[in-house]
Amino acid sequence: MKHFKFRVEVVRATPNDLDSDNLFQDGWVTFTVSETSKDEIRLNKLGQYSVTQTDFVDFLKNGRLKGNFDYPLDLTRG
Repeated sequence: MKHFKFRVEVVRATPNDLDSDNLFQDGWVTFTVSETSKDEIRLNKLGQYSVTQTDFVDFLKNGRLKGNFDYPLDLTRG
């Protein structure tokens, strides 16, 4: 665990799809985020989130999660 600070684990996901009118329908991803403890021995769960696949990919790219959540997520903090 000394090599990473956070872990993202996908719990459930649904694929992107096209509806009956061939319009794009975004899939959903439910995931948990954990942080390595200061002693680097265990993981502390920060929360579980459900977002669209598009928002999940954006989160993986920039470390910030859009939306109104009880526990906002910004992994870019120091």
